[in-house]
Amino acid sequence: MEFNILFLLLLIGSTSLIFISHLASAATPKLNTQDVKALKEIGNKIGKKDWDFGVDPCSGKGKWNISESSTRKGFESSV
Repeated sequence: MEFNILFLLLLIGSTSLIFISHLASAATPKLNTQDVKALKEIGNKIGKKDWDFGVDPCSGKGKWNISESSTRKGFESSV
């Protein structure tokens, strides 16, 4: 009987630990402030002043994602 309770607690504990670690790894990582500073400097050198580092580029929000229908010939975002 004690073995079954111990096994059940061990199973629940390990499952909870795996689930919590999975949630933590799925969180959106933030850029280091030094990385942001370096990317801003690079962007300024190549003429990109509209990069918003507070927005996740994969979300499709902000100026990171330019739809092909809204761009004119010669004004495509090449970065």
